[in-house]
Amino acid sequence: MSDMGIMISKKDELIIELVRAEYMTNRLKENIREFAQCPEAQYHQDRLLMRPSYEWARKIAVYAYDNCSNRNVFDSGDLLDYGVEDVVGDCVFDELFKAGLFDEVEDPEDFEPMSSKSEGDRIDCDGTYLDNMRCSFYANKCSPDRWTELNALDPSTLATMLTNTLARYERIVEALKKAAEL
Repeated sequence: MSDMGIMISKKDELIIELVRAEYMTNRLKENIREFAQCPEAQYHQDRLLMRPSYEWARKIAVYAYDNCSNRNVFDSGDLLDYGVEDVVGDCVFDELFKAGLFDEVEDPEDFEPMSSKSEGDRIDCDGTYLDNMRCSFYANKCSPDRWTELNALDPSTLATMLTNTLARYERIVEALKKAAEL
């Protein structure tokens, strides 16, 4: 449990890793599908990102921070790999950073000053988490909260799903490697 009362159980860890694996697999599949249709374009698959509940967003952020390879450069963008849409990631990261939970992280203001961002890129996180979600560009475009849905399953089912998803991801990667050899 963190200083802010954020408890992450082993089951929560399984759920976070499963959603991350599902997101990475689905993103990879969509990128391949779209690349096959138009090889010159660049694809990010923002439509696959999800908005977790406030409780899950905090758990995901803490888990991602605890498991990142370099805490000094950890930022809200790291939450994208966990399937968390960027406005949610920005808001929960800012809140936890200001609360001192990410004590090894460089000040986000040092990365890119808000004044250097265009009007369309600015994110105002002065309100509450839920206020920011309601005004988010993605508010009606994100997938449902997969974390809460998976919480109803038992840990052994989650572990099996995670193993199967990771195996599917590896099969896709191996097929891409073979295709690259052509």
